[in-house]
Amino acid sequence: MTQSLAPKETVSFQGVELAVYDVNGTPWLQSRDLAAALGYADEKSVWRIFSRNESEFSAEMSQVVNLTTSGNYQKSVRLFSPRGCHLIAMFARTPRAKMFRKWVLDVLERHGQPEAQNIPTVYAKVKLESGTDGNPATTKQVGRVIGEDRK
Repeated sequence: MTQSLAPKETVSFQGVELAVYDVNGTPWLQSRDLAAALGYADEKSVWRIFSRNESEFSAEMSQVVNLTTSGNYQKSVRLFSPRGCHLIAMFARTPRAKMFRKWVLDVLERHGQPEAQNIPTVYAKVKLESGTDGNPATTKQVGRVIGEDRK
């Protein structure tokens, strides 16, 4: 990827601030921040995980990009998409990795998406009737009523 990126905003995982980079409308994380979130001392651990398992990553999961730093300096860094972050966390062996895997797909994949429209929740009521022999095993559905969101 040849375009220059700057962080759009930050999110927090267990007190670690993670810079979010917008790549074609998808939030991506820098390997340095991913390492901190997983509890590694430096990003070399993430680089080692990626290097050992590079064949499992697609271009949609990890890319090297040029980031603009202070003084208009261009720095090449590796970014990971939500799925790429999840895969790194699958290979990570830190106490935080399991929690991060649960967090990353829920938070990052929904990050930046518009709030859900006012879509009514539909509830269904099912009337059950016991069989004529009184045996609960022969209970059957005899009707259904569906209505819109109730408050």
